Amino acid sequence: MIQNYLKIAWRQLLKDSQFTLLNLLGLSAGLTCMLLLWFWVNDELSVDKFFEKDGQLYQLMERRKTEGLSQISDESSGLLGETLKNQMPEIEYAAAVAPPEWWGKFTLSTGNKTSNQLDNTLEKTISTSFPLNCWRAKKGMF
Repeated sequence: MIQNYLKIAWRQLLKDSQFTLLNLLGLSAGLTCMLLLWFWVNDELSVDKFFEKDGQLYQLMERRKTEGLSQISDESSGLLGETLKNQMPEIEYAAAVAPPEWWGKFTLSTGNKTSNQLDNTLEKTISTSFPLNCWRAKKGMF
């Protein structure tokens, strides 16, 4: 019985080949969009999930309007974290994260391999102001 249904369906698909092609293109476009959307949502939901206390982490975003354009950025004033911590008792820790290009040249050294000097203020800022990090480096400042 199923063989008859499949045979009839195949003949119908061959008979209306343009309609079949249109349906297949629509189906493949819909599935592609759904997969891309699922990948994006999954990526957004997995941010900071490697932290032990990921439910207590929040990221501050800033909206800037310049010359009629609105930009959203994760960069803000360096003093903002400390100010929010002082004004809001719910905030236990605040850390400013700077893009790598804000810092000068530095290198890490292991064994005999060395290069430029690492700034001590960067090491102090990262290790003391943000204790929520759950990873530990085998060698280095963390």
